[in-house]
Amino acid sequence: MRVVGNNIRLHGPSFSGAEEPFLVAGIPHSVKLTRSQLPEFVISPSDIMALISASFIESYGLVMNTFYELEPAYADYSKSNGFSYWNVGPVSLCRRSFEILSARGGRSAGTEVFGWLDGKEAGSVLYVCFGSLPRFTMAQFGLIRDGLKAAGRPFVWVVRDDPATEGILAAGGEEGGFVIKGWAPQVAILMHEAVGGFMTHCGWNSCLEGIAAGVPMVTWPLFADQCFNERLLVDVLDLAVDVGSTVNSLREEERTLVVAERVTAAVEAIMGEGAEAEGRRERAKLMRKLAEAAVAEGGSSEVGLGLMVEELVALKIARTKEATETRAISA
Repeated sequence: MRVVGNNIRLHGPSFSGAEEPFLVAGIPHSVKLTRSQLPEFVISPSDIMALISASFIESYGLVMNTFYELEPAYADYSKSNGFSYWNVGPVSLCRRSFEILSARGGRSAGTEVFGWLDGKEAGSVLYVCFGSLPRFTMAQFGLIRDGLKAAGRPFVWVVRDDPATEGILAAGGEEGGFVIKGWAPQVAILMHEAVGGFMTHCGWNSCLEGIAAGVPMVTWPLFADQCFNERLLVDVLDLAVDVGSTVNSLREEERTLVVAERVTAAVEAIMGEGAEAEGRRERAKLMRKLAEAAVAEGGSSEVGLGLMVEELVALKIARTKEATETRAISA
């Protein structure tokens, strides 16, 4: 969904207020956003962002951690603009053993969680992680805790190793859940058969890791391009349910205060009974199969990686030849 931010900058959204929805122009799907969801680098690009945008134009192409079957309309859209574009993901599916993945980061609560997960039923556990950067207000942190407990499903919750969490959550096993303070081996946890859902901040790597694991998601974007990724998961792929976080900000006190009931309802919408929840789980499983096929021999990403190498080697040869001929003429 990189093209969403680009198109908003190019076409300029028409809105009168922070919460008035507008339709993103010029993209393959109908996607609506509000001004409050947009990152600062889209609303008021800095000089650095201008330089980054210029570097895209000047570069030969982009290597993307995604796969064609995930967002074919956007892959075709990017190529139609005459830009070299190689999908080589999901990179989280590189062939490494569970033992290696689960031991990353050393011995900690992050590795001890696997014994706890082994005792849970298949697909019964919700994995909750908002990345390594975000902070929450104490009020929001408590509402997340209350919402998870009200959902009545076992959960693994990764939180920052921060004094702010003291008195609310203790590391290790708690009633109803397992709390990890600090870093966690996310790929291995998501791949565990006990995990049946993922509550995420919608960072792109986390989105891809959840998709590759075949689990439906609860989306909670906080800042940067995370709101764009959320719309892909919710509106386009129908693999996820949002909690209603509609204010994009690095400052936790400015974000939407999501009540516990919304947290509980979103968890139920991906892990509960009913045709809609079951449909999301089935679509997530299908997407996992497509992701695995993409990186397998002959798959779209495996082929894309080979084409990228061939094209760049040919480019290098051509430029070397051109430079040699230029020097010969000059001599």
